[in-house]
Amino acid sequence: MSSTVRSIGPGVETPTRGGAISLFSLLGWSAVAWTAAAGVVHFVATTLPDHHADPLLLSFFLGAGVAQLTWALAVARRPTPALLVGGAAMNLAIAAIWVVSRTVGIPFVNGGSPEAVGFADVASTLLEVAAAASLSLAAALPAEAGRSVLRRGSLLLAGAVGGAVGMLLPAVISLPSEMASGHQMPAPAAMASARAESPPGMAGLTSMAGMSPAVRALGQPISLAMAVMSPHSSATMTMTAPGPGAQPSMPGAMNMGTPAGSGGTAGTSDPKMTFWGQRSVVRYGPIPLPPASMGGGLHDLVSPAFPKPCDNCLMTGVIPDMVYADGSPANIDTGVMLHHIVLFDNSKDDYTCPRWDGVGVLGRRIFASGNERTAFSLPAGFGLPVGTQQWAGLFDLMNMTAQVRNVYLQFTVYHVPATSPGIRQVVPVWLDENNCSNSEFSVPAGRSDTTWTWTSSLTGRVVLAGGHLHDGGVSITLTDTTRGERICTAVAGYGTKPHYQGNIDSMQPVCRWDRLAVVTAGDSLRLDALYNPPHPESGVMGIMLIDIYPTNDLNGGSPPPPGANGPADGPSSPQGGGMQGMS
Repeated sequence: MSSTVRSIGPGVETPTRGGAISLFSLLGWSAVAWTAAAGVVHFVATTLPDHHADPLLLSFFLGAGVAQLTWALAVARRPTPALLVGGAAMNLAIAAIWVVSRTVGIPFVNGGSPEAVGFADVASTLLEVAAAASLSLAAALPAEAGRSVLRRGSLLLAGAVGGAVGMLLPAVISLPSEMASGHQMPAPAAMASARAESPPGMAGLTSMAGMSPAVRALGQPISLAMAVMSPHSSATMTMTAPGPGAQPSMPGAMNMGTPAGSGGTAGTSDPKMTFWGQRSVVRYGPIPLPPASMGGGLHDLVSPAFPKPCDNCLMTGVIPDMVYADGSPANIDTGVMLHHIVLFDNSKDDYTCPRWDGVGVLGRRIFASGNERTAFSLPAGFGLPVGTQQWAGLFDLMNMTAQVRNVYLQFTVYHVPATSPGIRQVVPVWLDENNCSNSEFSVPAGRSDTTWTWTSSLTGRVVLAGGHLHDGGVSITLTDTTRGERICTAVAGYGTKPHYQGNIDSMQPVCRWDRLAVVTAGDSLRLDALYNPPHPESGVMGIMLIDIYPTNDLNGGSPPPPGANGPADGPSSPQGGGMQGMS
């Protein structure tokens, strides 16, 4: 089919009925769509009450929105070379202001402190950069090349417009929730406020805090793209550990001497717990934590490339920790805190959180730790498979000091080869009072019991269960209400380790046995998180991660001995302790 192109100005033409447009036209109209979408985001930002409190911010968003939409209308009506060049300069200038505001801060905005990174501002900046690049390319092209006709150019243009709309809608939806969670980042004056916001501009990391699950899922590709640029390094050092299934250490491996966490922060598991298999020490870092005046740490951040201890192996135990470069403990007594770390196997779907819902986009949650750093070891003969796929990590680290602190996340992992005979593979199942979201919920002052239920999609034997609470938490219990059987109760411990300065320092026991409990598909599992804080708390958690051996042989193994499921009558003291909201 033949077609013609009708010029509406220097370098930009309207699509014809045949669908053919010039390269100039494709670049120009794409830039119009992207700039207009960014302008709409800035206009919506002017409606938020938080921006009304700062006349300078309100003026900037209003001015940016007016400039971008006016430019888009002007180019659509009659494009000129000067308008195209001006559009590129305008978009680059607005994007540059955003970069400065998120890295070093603007002196007369927000007290000069860098602002938090959110999905809406990242989306509008990407639109602006794309528009500037498109216009710059149009300006650099020779006239003959720019006028070349693209037979399917209209389809490409439709994709560009669709991309603009696809970025615009979630950005507009996310703005109110981002502002409600305090998107503007004040300089905190107390430790508890240090974790309120994510820090700005940390290379390779982006905040997911404050977004709804749907918006966070839409924003995840941007988060992962930014994380690819992470400067963090990692190392894995391997040595042989005694116990069943121990394997020779790898050639050239470094003997670490003493177990990770021997400085006193890890090893919070049951003292009777034994670890078996080959031992690898996995370290991720250095991770620079900005001081409290700049946000006080890194909050709900994603790294798409977290180091693994091995490929094609079965993980049998993990001891989590956070340390400094010299291996010394990094904990509350030194002004930092491991709020939480979650590891994901991106090659597999999570059992309780589908890919389309919130953190489910990252894959299957296989291990997690709070600052109490609870270790686990599977019963002999069971292992969690680790393939060749990449792991992802989501973590929240706090810095309550006035200095930048460089820390490392460190895991001592025990494992055996996947070909080891007689080892039965388990699957991890994540149970959460606020599943798929940021896991946080609120509790009133005094005793309260928050519950959540999951209908099991698995049949098999539960062989391990470990819980996580925040300060003020008393205990967390998992019950199979269909069978009327308690699977595990983990109790929060306080004041037993000096590194924690009275905050929660253990969750005991880690329930483990070769037949701790049995579940069948269709069973209703109820999670009860018991809290008893002295005053209302927001942002607390109630999580239990269990490992299930899928099998129809529900009579295999042996019944758990007394105490393996935790205390039947709950904790001896109903009072939660610690510095509220800090763990």
